[in-house]
Amino acid sequence: MSSKRFKFFDHTADILYEGYGSSYGDALQNAAAALFETIADLKKVKATKTVKIREWAPNRDELAVRVLSDLVAQRDAQSLFFKTFTVTSIVEKDGGFALEGVAKGSAMSPEAGMLDVKAVTHHETKAFENKGKWTVRVLLDI
Repeated sequence: MSSKRFKFFDHTADILYEGYGSSYGDALQNAAAALFETIADLKKVKATKTVKIREWAPNRDELAVRVLSDLVAQRDAQSLFFKTFTVTSIVEKDGGFALEGVAKGSAMSPEAGMLDVKAVTHHETKAFENKGKWTVRVLLDI
């Protein structure tokens, strides 16, 4: 795997990026890292509070949307900026995929905040594997 974890692309009004990894879970973790970097200056965020994420979806594309959307919702509900997200398990279940993960962050502060992400969109968001490498492409509504 290359050392590149994620890449941003030019987009007219929103933010389009890809997270990369040697597995779907790694690519999703890196997509979450790019999301966190968009929202806050991570040098000013500590990993002191833990939030568990549990999601199920019928496919990997939808799972990426649901997990990243849950992270955005938890940011708002808990007033946290997240620094890390770790996938602890992904299993095929009930004709789809169940994921559990842990996000860590700290209380929101004006000096750490950068950009308000409103939502993770279904438009252009997809997960795919090519030659043993995974990509999670994400479009954020800002």
